[in-house]
Amino acid sequence: YKIKFLNIEVADSPYKIQRGLMFRGKLPDNNGMLFSFPKEDVLSFWGMNTHIPLDIAFVNNSKAIDSIQRIKPHDLTAVKSSKSCLYAIEANEGWFKRNDISNGDFVEIFNDSLGNRPKVFFITNTVSTKTAQVEDQDLDIIPRDEFFNSDNIEDSDLLADNEDFDSELDQET
Repeated sequence: YKIKFLNIEVADSPYKIQRGLMFRGKLPDNNGMLFSFPKEDVLSFWGMNTHIPLDIAFVNNSKAIDSIQRIKPHDLTAVKSSKSCLYAIEANEGWFKRNDISNGDFVEIFNDSLGNRPKVFFITNTVSTKTAQVEDQDLDIIPRDEFFNSDNIEDSDLLADNEDFDSELDQET
C-alpha cells in the first residue's frame, strides 16, 4: 500500500461549503479543501468565481473514491459525482494524477487535538495480486507477497496474473 496526504481546510459551515475555494488566487501545492455533508447524495460543484483550476475527488460513505473530475475556472458547468457520496475533496488540477490516486482508493481524514492542520490520507493499493482459481469455485484475490509467504506454495500452478489473464481473453476474441 502507498499512502499520500493532503493538508486540508475543512468546509464545515454552510457559508464555507457555498464559498469553497472561490476568489482564491492560488492554492499551495499540497493543500486542498474537504467538504463533508450530513448525508449521502449526488454531489454537484462548479467553477463559478473560482480562479484556480481544480480537481475534485468524490468520496462515498465507505471512504472510497467514487470519481475524480476537473473543475475549470469560471465554468458554470456542473461537475457531479456518479453515485451518492458523503465527501468531496478539492485539490490543484493534476494533484491526484501526480500522486497516483484514482477511483477506488481509500481516504482517511485525520484531525488531531494538538491544533495541527487537518490532513486527508489517501491509501492506494499498489500491491500486485495473483488470482487463485479452482474449478467450479469463486476466485480468491490475495496479495502476491502474502500468497508466496504462505503455506500454499504448492498451489502456485493454479495462479494467473490478472494482466496476463486479461490479455489472453483479448487474444481469444
